[in-house]
Amino acid sequence: MAQQTFAGVPSEFTAGEVLSSSDQNLLRNFLIALIKEGQTGDTGEILPMIMDLTNNRVVLDSGGLEFSNGSTQTIAAAAGMTWSGSTANGLGTYGSGSSIVAESTATYDGATLALTGSGGGLKLDELNSTDVNTLDSYEEGTWDMGIECSTSGSITLNGSYDYGYYVKIGKLVWVGAYGIVSSVSSPVGQARINGLPFTSISGGAQKYAMSGIMVFRAESDIRYATTWADPGTTKLRMSGSYNDGDVTYDANSAAWFGGNEDFSFNMCYLAAT
Repeated sequence: MAQQTFAGVPSEFTAGEVLSSSDQNLLRNFLIALIKEGQTGDTGEILPMIMDLTNNRVVLDSGGLEFSNGSTQTIAAAAGMTWSGSTANGLGTYGSGSSIVAESTATYDGATLALTGSGGGLKLDELNSTDVNTLDSYEEGTWDMGIECSTSGSITLNGSYDYGYYVKIGKLVWVGAYGIVSSVSSPVGQARINGLPFTSISGGAQKYAMSGIMVFRAESDIRYATTWADPGTTKLRMSGSYNDGDVTYDANSAAWFGGNEDFSFNMCYLAAT
């Protein structure tokens, strides 16, 4: 398109004045320039166009809209997406098949994701990312606990004190519990706490987790007591030593329990996933 040109400007108007022919032509050419921008070899006729101010739109006839690169739009543009909400830097979420909603409680400025809605948060539901440096899991809750004997017999917990709490961040799991033993039946071997909320990681000793455990009113004079995660399982093994006269026994931690003990511990271990 060539730029519409014209010479001169209308003289100053007086109220009620009838414009001269030359002034009318100047105004006409000016309006053509505004609406049409002029075309090489044009006839001076205004394009068939309606400026519909009531509906805030411009209506063209079937000739379409010609762009400066020579392309022409002759059909109605497809319906676009509409936005709702007015939050600066708000995250766009699905509203409907033709609308996007700017969330007012979540913003992203290119470096920091801020969640400010009361009661909200970022939910990471075991996404199992293949990138080891990606936080893909957060969970907290309770877990049901029991004690088993590696050789024979049984150790039964009080039904009101047989659970613990846990928090999982990525693969790191913190567990804590307080239990009360209500009865035993000839327990022999190693005592093992079962029911961990997540299977522990398998691998070398560097990945094992160990922590102390407090056992109150134990059957034996315990010198030290520890728990450690049994790799690839949902169990904690109890180990340590106790005195029986002049002899120190190792590993037979089931013998610590006679039916009137309580114990507590907390520790962290690595989950398999």
